[in-house]
Amino acid sequence: MSERHGCHFTAALTIVLLVSSAPGLAAQTSQMPPAGEAAFLAGPVTLYPSIVLRDVGFDSNIRNDADEAQGDFTLTAQPRLRAAVPFGSTLLSTSVTVGLVYYATYKDQQSVNRLFEGRLEGLISRLRPFLAATLNHTRERAGYEIDARVLREEASVSGGAELKLTGITSLTASYRSTTQNYGEDEGFLGTPLANQLDHTTNVASVGVKYALTPLTTVSRDMEWQRDLFDTSTIRDADSVRVMPGVQFSPDAVITGRVAMGFRQFTPRASVLAGFGGLVGSANVSYTMLNVTTFSVEATRDVMYSFEPATPYYLVNSGRLTLSQRIGGPYDVIALAGQDRLEYQGLEVLPVAGRVDRTRMVGGGIGYRFNPSLRLALIYDRTERVSNTLDRRAYERQRVFASATYGQ
Repeated sequence: MSERHGCHFTAALTIVLLVSSAPGLAAQTSQMPPAGEAAFLAGPVTLYPSIVLRDVGFDSNIRNDADEAQGDFTLTAQPRLRAAVPFGSTLLSTSVTVGLVYYATYKDQQSVNRLFEGRLEGLISRLRPFLAATLNHTRERAGYEIDARVLREEASVSGGAELKLTGITSLTASYRSTTQNYGEDEGFLGTPLANQLDHTTNVASVGVKYALTPLTTVSRDMEWQRDLFDTSTIRDADSVRVMPGVQFSPDAVITGRVAMGFRQFTPRASVLAGFGGLVGSANVSYTMLNVTTFSVEATRDVMYSFEPATPYYLVNSGRLTLSQRIGGPYDVIALAGQDRLEYQGLEVLPVAGRVDRTRMVGGGIGYRFNPSLRLALIYDRTERVSNTLDRRAYERQRVFASATYGQ
């Protein structure tokens, strides 16, 4: 790390520490907020402000380049404001998140990202309808594959209802339509992304939920999905999913959600083979004896590739975070993760057995000032390799601080 980058990092870390330890941040409210969140009352509106400072430090390869790694000091700030307003027997909730991405030298990597979310739902009757909408305007790395900050916009509208049959059993139904569009000038490794990936996804689902215990809900959902691409129609496909799942309450020893089931993915183009098999996702945490926390994130699913010769891939991704309290508010953090991308090529132009892997290891130390305020200092190393394409290989190291308030 150069002296200039070291000075940037020291200054930013000092700012984070000062902000984190500033007194008088406690919210004044007569309403009990969700665990770990600070709430403010403004008339009938309940406000939940939060801010995350992440990646405050040095990145040795900001473009994830295979040949010429370029390092820089970077900082990402994400202020967020959620609001909840009751209207009789309905509740309107909205949120605005702004992502401010700063680079000291490579200004072309900077961006201002915006995420708007809104939801209107019924609260009292046995039939609880909802309407929701999301608009995400971002210039970030897209998914597991595109290792560059590219401009894209995603808009989604959805609606549905939950019908409570008994105190512990419910039926659910919903419909969602999502459009994804990349900027006209956005490309990656010489491929225009809009031509390959702009598309609309429509999903209809029905399901049943059963409260197994006050802290555990099991569900079974069936989904029908149709993906239609603007220009790259060879990627058009229909899918059917059957997904049993378990939802754990935030008050339980295990928190989060696990879903695992079967997906039949059927491309409309005869030159592209389909997929039928196990898919799933998990985002769960387990705290043992109130001192050791294990957090797991995992995904197995079909996703679309930007590569013209390999329209989709099967991703197997996993992340493990271990946090061990070592005394008072301090804890030691260990991180590990791996992504495996198995590509499916066109039958007329086969790509034999292409597999890309990304591995990450790291660790650090955390300090919790109070339930709403936490600081962490982390080092991690990421390596990507491909069994067929050297241009996808890179190595990256980061030393960074992060601070979270209100989440």
